[in-house]
Amino acid sequence: MSGGGTVTTTTTTTGATTTSTTSTKTTTTTASGCTATQYAQCAGTGYTGCTQCASGTTCKYQNDFYSQCL
Repeated sequence: MSGGGTVTTTTTTTGATTTSTTSTKTTTTTASGCTATQYAQCAGTGYTGCTQCASGTTCKYQNDFYSQCL
């Protein structure tokens, strides 16, 4: 999932000088920002839980409906 971006624009005018600054922040998170533990489900058709596996494990495809952190 992609998080919404934040755009901040600041314009400052001093005498004959105008300065304009724009910054953008974009964040990307997984489902609820959570981490699936070893042996937990991490993907599959209709799955809406954690998709990031714990350190040292990866999400391994089993079938269209189930992938597991191994």
